[in-house]
Amino acid sequence: MEKVLWDVAQSSEFLNGFVYYKYPEQNRVALNNAMLDKVFKIHKITKEQFDNTLEYYRKNPEKFKVIVDSITTKQKRLTDVDTASAKAIQ
Repeated sequence: MEKVLWDVAQSSEFLNGFVYYKYPEQNRVALNNAMLDKVFKIHKITKEQFDNTLEYYRKNPEKFKVIVDSITTKQKRLTDVDTASAKAIQ
């Protein structure tokens, strides 16, 4: 589930940070659904499986916290690497 949530977050970031900014007239719901469908296809799951798994974690927040903490740590590591690379270029 962690990999799926990571890809969902990254696709959302791409849409929010680039697509919606550059093309504000686009149908956000349709684009978001299309992006989620691609993520589900990559991970060979259905929307129903994803929703059921989210429901499981909603009922087990201590387990969900472990996944979210791992994703947050990964994002922080990537941000730190990007910051260090930017400083090295300067």
